[in-house]
Amino acid sequence: MIENGCLKSHEALIEVPEARVGGLAAGPIWFTRREDGALLWMSSFMDRPIAASIGGNFLRHFRVTVDYPNAIGYFQTP
Repeated sequence: MIENGCLKSHEALIEVPEARVGGLAAGPIWFTRREDGALLWMSSFMDRPIAASIGGNFLRHFRVTVDYPNAIGYFQTP
């Protein structure tokens, strides 16, 4: 864990050895703590509330293809 690790928000960073999302596993992964209101603010721009988010630190372990017209994402290990 690194206190004040995020240069923009000064929130803590934590590294976990592995994360599992929707049957996919990757690691190690870094996470940033966010204020409670961060997802509420982002949700105001979306059609549904955002419950959580995951970014490039997890996704970099996969080849990601997004089919926007059909609202489907495909994840493959390289």
